[in-house]
Amino acid sequence: MPVWNRVTLVERSIRCTLAQTIPDLELVITDNASTDGTWELLQKIASEDARIKLFRNDSNIGDVRNCARAVDEAKGQFGKFLFSDDLISPDFLEKTLPRLADPEVGIVWTGAESFDTDSGAILGRFHTHNQDGLSSASFIRQTLGIDADPFGLHGPTTGMPNSPICALSRMSDVRHAWRKDVHGMGADTLFYLLTVAKYPRVAHVPEILSQFGSHPASYTVSSKADELAIRYRVAKTLFVDGPGRAFVSAKELARFNAESELLCRKHNGAQYGIRSWRDFHASGVNPGELDSEYLLPRLADAIKERRAMHPDAQPSAEEEVLDQLALANARNGILSQRLSSLVNPWTWLGWRLMPWTKPAWRKHPLDI
Repeated sequence: MPVWNRVTLVERSIRCTLAQTIPDLELVITDNASTDGTWELLQKIASEDARIKLFRNDSNIGDVRNCARAVDEAKGQFGKFLFSDDLISPDFLEKTLPRLADPEVGIVWTGAESFDTDSGAILGRFHTHNQDGLSSASFIRQTLGIDADPFGLHGPTTGMPNSPICALSRMSDVRHAWRKDVHGMGADTLFYLLTVAKYPRVAHVPEILSQFGSHPASYTVSSKADELAIRYRVAKTLFVDGPGRAFVSAKELARFNAESELLCRKHNGAQYGIRSWRDFHASGVNPGELDSEYLLPRLADAIKERRAMHPDAQPSAEEEVLDQLALANARNGILSQRLSSLVNPWTWLGWRLMPWTKPAWRKHPLDI
């Protein structure tokens, strides 16, 4: 449980953990140099239960690294993150832990709901799925949006989880997949993808056993929607650049890049250093080029389906961006044809003789 300045909320999160029907557990809490009295409250609660292992950073080291410290201090075989404003049902471990007895299951996740921390009102339910498990390939492809429309053009979004609060996994996998070198927005999704890619299947408990606290200081509420969209897309692209390449075809990768371009333009990615679909990738060159012969008709079909289902709806931001993208690709196609006419056989031969291996400084951080 990573904590920073949550003196009014953290005790509820601690109590629901200690109330699990499987009592054999440890609760590792890492305080990130809180200044609002949180550390003093944590010391008081920890003195009442020996299962609490309490640690404090000398200075604020950031959310991702604070989570990583909690992982480093944990001693158990299985584990999960629980953020200091979130809750889990008393039977969370009882209903999820048995599913990890299957060595082919990578993670097990549950349904979740968000609630107002002041009033207790339920704000929404998500991460639910109509199956008790999926193949890892299906989980990954749905999370990436390959087998589901990330813009909601075809209806409701999928029940794939983003936050690690609603999942249980093996601590060996958490240590391998929780990365310190990525932004806090998206680190959770990257953790899921890297873990699931190692196993044949994932398991799901179709019950609401996790609750996300919503309040003005919470990560999701206080962050801009634009930045959330861009950062999570970066995390997914990091995975696609690494082990995720095995789960998508060349055409699907090209479509993925086209949708990244849509996101970039819709959410003004330039303010976060993302100016085009290429900037989502860690390397400067990527083989999944925008294939206008395949992509634009495919995206246009999605727009047509949406218009057919909702004829009175106003044009969406995606539709406007798609028109811009179509125009840009038409111009690029003309330019490419003119440039290709200038390439002579010697230039082609020189390119073919260049080494294919990437130099060390170009290697991607997820290369394994």
